[in-house]
Amino acid sequence: MNKLQRILFTMGIVPGKQNYIVLGITVASFGLALLFGLLAIAYNAALWRILFVLALFIGLVLVLGGSYRLIDWSLSDKKGRARIEKEEASKLVSGWLEINKQPEKKE
Repeated sequence: MNKLQRILFTMGIVPGKQNYIVLGITVASFGLALLFGLLAIAYNAALWRILFVLALFIGLVLVLGGSYRLIDWSLSDKKGRARIEKEEASKLVSGWLEINKQPEKKE
């Protein structure tokens, strides 16, 4: 679990329950899209194509919806970028402190 948290921190993601849930749904959605795509190729049935498109759509919505900060940063001026960077940095530091908080030893 610690390795996964460190990987997410290096990508600028503060790990939390919500992040793990969204990450799991996204990975499962793209995995199902791959499976349904292979089944659509193998059996040439409309049902597998529909399921492929649906699973792919769900994954893409989650991926593009999670990049709203990046889009906001790209479209803003210098003051807006500084504000967004400050917010993200404070969120990252507070999340890091929360996760790495050592339990106090009771004597």
